[in-house]
Amino acid sequence: MGISHSQQKTLSINMQKKPQAGFTILEMAVIVVISGIILAFLGAALVAFLRENEIQKTEARLEKIEESLVRFLSDNGRYPCPANRFQAPDVADFGREVTPVSCNAGNHLGTTLTGGVRIGAIPN
Repeated sequence: MGISHSQQKTLSINMQKKPQAGFTILEMAVIVVISGIILAFLGAALVAFLRENEIQKTEARLEKIEESLVRFLSDNGRYPCPANRFQAPDVADFGREVTPVSCNAGNHLGTTLTGGVRIGAIPN
């Protein structure tokens, strides 16, 4: 039994090397390294942007607080007294200032406790 001419032709076609499609390991490694470098720069830029954004938000909030304090002082002739820090957040008066008489807010120096510590003092 021999191999026919058409079978030989099919075998010779199948045995020929076909060009391989795809990337080598070295090419993939280069792509991964370059992608890592690009992502590192983008990540660092994103972190810097987010940090700067938070700084700007904080500065804007501080400016609003300062404006509110100045407005309160001009309206009431005193700075606001601190709130009771021992009140639970679910209490109706949470965050409301204590009475001006008890906090000594008129002199802008705060309340003197034992040991000479002043609470509520406004720095110059």
